[in-house]
Amino acid sequence: MTLTPDTTPAQVVRVAPSRGAILGSMGTIAAFFNEPMYPSSTTSSVSLKEIGPDGLFGTADDINIPLLTPLA
Repeated sequence: MTLTPDTTPAQVVRVAPSRGAILGSMGTIAAFFNEPMYPSSTTSSVSLKEIGPDGLFGTADDINIPLLTPLA
């Protein structure tokens, strides 16, 4: 048997709260993927960012939000 690496990236299939929801003081958000995710592979490949003062995503002033990855 020959094993080959999985080269197809996982896709987010659902998030909570839903898109457009007002978060307020919510303490938890979740992303659900189309395949199992392992902590060793998500630590460097999954990120959460807050829009920066310029109001645009993907610019130098965006703020990285630290993640906890309870993937059990």
